[in-house]
Amino acid sequence: MELHSTFPGTGIRSALDYELFVRDVTNELLRLDGLSVAAEHHKNLAGLSQQPHVIDVYWEYSLGGILHQVAIECKNLNRRVELGDLRNFGGLLADIPGLRGIVVTGRGFGRGAKKYAKAHNIGLHIVRSPADGDYGPRIKETLAVLTFPCVREIEFEINDEWLDANVGLRERLLAEPLTVTGDSTVDDRQEAVRTTLHSLIPRPTSNEIPVGTILLSYADAYLDFPGIGPVKIDSLEMSYGFERIEHRIEFTYPSAKAFVADVLANDSFVLDQRVRLAFSVKLSKSDL
Repeated sequence: MELHSTFPGTGIRSALDYELFVRDVTNELLRLDGLSVAAEHHKNLAGLSQQPHVIDVYWEYSLGGILHQVAIECKNLNRRVELGDLRNFGGLLADIPGLRGIVVTGRGFGRGAKKYAKAHNIGLHIVRSPADGDYGPRIKETLAVLTFPCVREIEFEINDEWLDANVGLRERLLAEPLTVTGDSTVDDRQEAVRTTLHSLIPRPTSNEIPVGTILLSYADAYLDFPGIGPVKIDSLEMSYGFERIEHRIEFTYPSAKAFVADVLANDSFVLDQRVRLAFSVKLSKSDL
C-alpha cells in the first residue's frame, strides 16, 4: 500500500493505522452480531501453493461443523480502488479455497473493480470515520424558545363591607405593605373557580410577545396575600407581559465510531459503540 490517505482528527494516517481501525470496527460488528470471536491483525495463512499469505484483518467461526473464514484487505489509498488493486487479492483467495474475501477502503471503488468483485464474489465495503452527512435525518441543532408570563403591576379594590366586618384586619392591612406574586390565587366563589394571577394572563397566539391589561370585577372573590390570607376584593386591574428566553441546543454524537457501507448492496449505516444506527441513506457519488 504505497499510497495512503489521511483522515483528519481520527489518528488514521498510515496503512497500519487504517488496518487497526478496520480491525476494531470489525470486532464491534462481531460483538453486536452476538459472535464471540475476535478479528486478528496480520494473520498468516498458507495456501494450496504453500506460499505464506499475510491477511490484513482475519476472523473465523465454526457453525454446524463448518468453518467460515473471512479475509479483509485494507486499501488506505488517496484515490478510489481500481481493478489492478484487486487482482493480487483475487489470487490470494484462489490460493485458499473457502476463504471469503472483502476489500475495504475509505475512498470508494472504480467501475472495473466493482465488475471484478462481482465476478469473483468479493465484497466491497467502505469503512471510514463518520462525516456530518452520514447521520441521515438526525437533528443537529435546535432553538428552544421559552416565554414566561409576568405580572408587571396590579391594583385591586377591597370590599368595604368585608373590611368593616374585619376591623382587626383593617389596621393590619393599612400598616403592612401588601405583596402578591404571579402564583397568588384568586378564589371566585360565585363562579366556583380558583386560579393564579399567571393563569389569568392570555397566552400568545403568534410569535409576537403581547403586553396588556386585564380588568376584572367580582361579586364574591378573594385574593390571597402571603402572610395575611384571603381578602375579599371587588375588582382587579393587572398589567402583564412576557419574558422571552432563547436557548440554542446542539446535538453531538460522540459515540459514533465508523461509517460502514456495502457498496455492491448499496446499503450503509453508522456504527455506534452500542448499536448499528441504520439509516436509509443512499451512498453519495464520492463513496461509489
